[in-house]
Amino acid sequence: MCRKYLKGFLIYKTGVLQGGNSLIKLCKKANEYHKEFRKYIKDCAFLNEYYIETRYPAKDPLIATKEDVEDGLNFTIEIVRFIDKITN
Repeated sequence: MCRKYLKGFLIYKTGVLQGGNSLIKLCKKANEYHKEFRKYIKDCAFLNEYYIETRYPAKDPLIATKEDVEDGLNFTIEIVRFIDKITN
């Protein structure tokens, strides 16, 4: 969800669909258009770990604790709300 919102924001700003799936790169690109995205880069790095794992499973699976899941959901909600706020 976070990836789609970041890509949507970048389409909104540039008119161009950005390639790639790295939340870190998408967040840094979004930061070029709105400097407050800088504060979400660390959160995107956290979320990116789980996205990569679901696309390309490792031999030893990544274990997510309840706290990790809650943090991930909270980061996603915060980023989505921020994008909604600055585009509406």
